[in-house]
Amino acid sequence: MVVLPINPDKFSLLGLEKHLADLKDLEAEFELTLEKHILFSKFDARESSSHEILSQCMEKFEDLLLKSYIRTSSEIKNSIGSSRTIFSSKSHAKADFDLVTRELLNFDQSNVEK
Repeated sequence: MVVLPINPDKFSLLGLEKHLADLKDLEAEFELTLEKHILFSKFDARESSSHEILSQCMEKFEDLLLKSYIRTSSEIKNSIGSSRTIFSSKSHAKADFDLVTRELLNFDQSNVEK
């Protein structure tokens, strides 16, 4: 399984297209079938660029794009420098990572709210 994270900017979108082309070449060369997923990260609902790039991803890569995504959060940055993790508190970062993990592991998400 290959998870390709993408930030909401044009360069990430271009890099994603390049990586997908490279993965396609690897699959052909080594007779592989890779399970590929695109993870939209650093989503900020206040920024139009986040919505624009997400819409483009949905149009181009609907079958690869995970339904769950990671929102931008200071909680993530702050946990790196502290002795705690994002899972030690109730935050949207914790909920986001939990939903992405459940989706990747194919857990039933019908009772999980974001």
